[in-house]
Amino acid sequence: MQSGSSSILASIFSDSLPPSGLHLSPNHDSRLAEVLQVAVPFPVMQVNATVPVEADHVYVISPSRSLRIVDGSLRVSEISRIEERRAPVDVFFRTLAESYGSRAVSVILSGTGFNGSAGLKLIKEYGGLAVAQNPDQADYSDMPANATGCGVAFVVTIIELDPGPSVRPLNC
Repeated sequence: MQSGSSSILASIFSDSLPPSGLHLSPNHDSRLAEVLQVAVPFPVMQVNATVPVEADHVYVISPSRSLRIVDGSLRVSEISRIEERRAPVDVFFRTLAESYGSRAVSVILSGTGFNGSAGLKLIKEYGGLAVAQNPDQADYSDMPANATGCGVAFVVTIIELDPGPSVRPLNC
C-alpha cells in the first residue's frame, strides 16, 4: 500500500488467508504493521531482513527498501537502482511472478503513479491473478486506475460493513 486506507486492508485480511506482502510510501515512517496487527487474527510483521514466507502471515515492507521473493523467502535490500526507487511494487511483483507463476496473486490498492502496473501485467502473463481496487473508491486513484487501465486486472469494489468484496472483470 503506497498511500491509502488501513481500514480496507484490515477488512481484506480479516477474511483471507495470506501470506501477503504490503508496500509502504518511502516518504515517511509507518506504523502500518502495528495498526493491522490489532485488526488481523494472525501475525503481521514489518520485514527488515530476509525471512521465510509462512502461511497465515502478513508482511509489510520497510519504507525505502526493496523487496523480492526468492526461494520461498522475502529478501529486503537497500534501494540501489532507479527502478527500485521508482517502481518498488513492480520489482516485487516481477519476482513473485517468477517464483510462483500461476499461483501468484497481486492486489493494487490506493496509491500514486504507475507503480505496480508492469509487475501486474507480468503476473497475469504467468497465469496469476491480478486484482485492483475500484479507482473511484481509492484515496489516491493513480495506482488502481493505471492497473485497471492496462487491461489485465479485475476491479474490486470494497463495500463497507459487508464481509466480502464484490468482484467484476474489467472489460476494456
